[in-house]
Amino acid sequence: MITVTLANNAVISNSISCLSEIQRAGKNISIFRRDISLLQSEINQVVSKKLVLNSSGEVHEILEQFKAQIRFHELSCPMLIEDIELLLGKFEEITRYSEFRLLLSVVDSDMCRRFHSDVNDLRLLTTYAGLKASQVFQSPYP
Repeated sequence: MITVTLANNAVISNSISCLSEIQRAGKNISIFRRDISLLQSEINQVVSKKLVLNSSGEVHEILEQFKAQIRFHELSCPMLIEDIELLLGKFEEITRYSEFRLLLSVVDSDMCRRFHSDVNDLRLLTTYAGLKASQVFQSPYP
């Protein structure tokens, strides 16, 4: 595991375990840098369809809704589904919550501002493609 700290409040690492660092005193950002090149063809499918999933519930409910969207659009994205499951599982472990909100969408505006205008104690953002595809997992509880 390579861990880099650029500022006292941040942790950047190539290991998913760095996400747990957000719980340490004085830390308000953890960045998990990883190679997602194996997901590229699946990401391209989702981006080309401008797939939108806005889902709430337990991890298994969110995954079922995502799989239903994938089937509806006749896509094949098993690795992307596995990646989302991994991230949701880690977020569930960190937050100790059982229910989440997930937004998967192609962002073609300055939507990022909206991510910072609500009140959430903890948020997990993942960019799959450029600056336009974004995934947001949030705990719905303060």
